[in-house]
This record gives sequence, C-alpha cells and structure tokens, in this order.
Amino acid sequence: MTDLDVWLPDLLDRLTDDKFLDFLADFTEKNCEVFDGAEELKLEYTDLHNQYKRLFESRVESFLKKKGCTVELFVSSAKEKMQDDPSCRDFFEYLLAVDDFEQFCVMMKKTRNELEDEGEQS
Repeated sequence: MTDLDVWLPDLLDRLTDDKFLDFLADFTEKNCEVFDGAEELKLEYTDLHNQYKRLFESRVESFLKKKGCTVELFVSSAKEKMQDDPSCRDFFEYLLAVDDFEQFCVMMKKTRNELEDEGEQS
C-alpha cells in the first residue's frame, strides 16, 4: 500500500464535499466550445489550461503540502493508480489534465463532443 492509497480518500472527500468536481465540470462545459476539433493548437487553449491549472492547484496544493507531497509526485502516482483502479477514472481525468496540456485538450474536446451528442438526442 502506497502513501497515495492511504490519503487519496481524504483528498477525494475534500474535493467532492466542496462540490469541486462539479465546479471543474462546469468549467469544462463552459469553455469546451473553444475546442473546435481543429488540428492547430490555439493560444486560447493555453490560456484556458493555465486557468484550469490555477483552479485545481490552489484547491489541492495546501492538502498535498500537509502530506509532504508535490503536485508533480501526486500526478505521477495518480497515473499509476488510474491504471489499477478504474473507479477513480473520472477524478484522475480531471487531475491529469492539470499537468498535461495535451490531456487537457483531449478532455475538453471530449466534453464538447458529449455535449453536442446530448444536444442532438434532445
């Protein structure tokens, strides 16, 4: 059992108790329209990624600091955990998008496609 296994439930509780995952979902839904499927990466993508990083890191950094863990170490550990535990996948998708610009773009395009699909079904 790793340190991550010990305190990840506390972090998940902190984020979900405060509706943080809902907040991140709102952010992605409100901003995903910018990600139009074009191959070129727009400067606006970088600006949104930086906003996303600040939202997440400000929320999680203090918790990780108390645990003696950096965001980078946590992200690395979380990638491993995601492979082992599919039940954490949604949370880790948000998490990985913090550290990985390409993953952020994938997540935003996926959200846009899901919203478009829902709109077509309505």
